[in-house]
Amino acid sequence: MKYLFFAFFLFSFTSCMSESNQDSENWRLIVRSEEGNEYFINPNSINNTNPFTVFAWYKIVPTKKSGLFDRLKELRFFGGEIAGASYYKIYAEIDCRRSFIRILITQAYSFDNKILRREETLTGQWAAIPTASSFDMIREIICKQ
Repeated sequence: MKYLFFAFFLFSFTSCMSESNQDSENWRLIVRSEEGNEYFINPNSINNTNPFTVFAWYKIVPTKKSGLFDRLKELRFFGGEIAGASYYKIYAEIDCRRSFIRILITQAYSFDNKILRREETLTGQWAAIPTASSFDMIREIICKQ
């Protein structure tokens, strides 16, 4: 019985994070950095599990001239460089009270909108959101809702 409950929980958790729940690619620009990197949010994916935690899908479109493009391309999370990635989608949980984020799903997309790589975890590591960063601005906006 314990394993059946865990299997149901696992199925429920992963299905709520599936790409089909991104509601027809309803992306809204939320932040544009000084370097021109664009951060979008799918407003239909926002889920407040409690007053201090917010889940949502984000789309990150780095400019090639920014350092972010190279850093994302070389993520060890992906096991090495992803050639040809033009943008990324992440499903993340933001802890509004502590200013922490943990990424649960990361997807790298090609220029023709095909998924190059997808990584999922149920136990993503929490990381502090750097002050005055793009995700700090996103946190300020999303946590006010």
